[in-house]
Amino acid sequence: MMKVLVADRSMTLRNSLIRIVQSMPMLKEVREVESFEQLDRVTRCDPPDLILLDLFLPGGEGFSMIDKTFAASKNSEVVVLLDSYDADLAMKAKRRGAKAVLSKSENLLVAMLSLNVKTLNASRGKEKLRFNI
Repeated sequence: MMKVLVADRSMTLRNSLIRIVQSMPMLKEVREVESFEQLDRVTRCDPPDLILLDLFLPGGEGFSMIDKTFAASKNSEVVVLLDSYDADLAMKAKRRGAKAVLSKSENLLVAMLSLNVKTLNASRGKEKLRFNI
């Protein structure tokens, strides 16, 4: 079962993503945050399997949050959300370990609807996620 955290400054987008994520069959729980302070607290206390991360959440800097997330939980996967696609930001995010970078557009919702999450490494007792975006 999978825990998902939607971290975005837009309540409208958070709600849309939550509705989509709730339809995933492997979902255990979905949570939401709207600031880096909340994101930091949640990832330290109970790291999610998947974080949909707005790179420009209030109260912090997105690249450092990617680093903090991976330091807190090596098993979390991060998908970065940008207002509009920026190749330089996407490259930086992927170098820091982001699994994917998506722009906040109609394409994001289509990508989320087609997100295919599979479990791997069952012998270790941990769920590892693979994304086909």
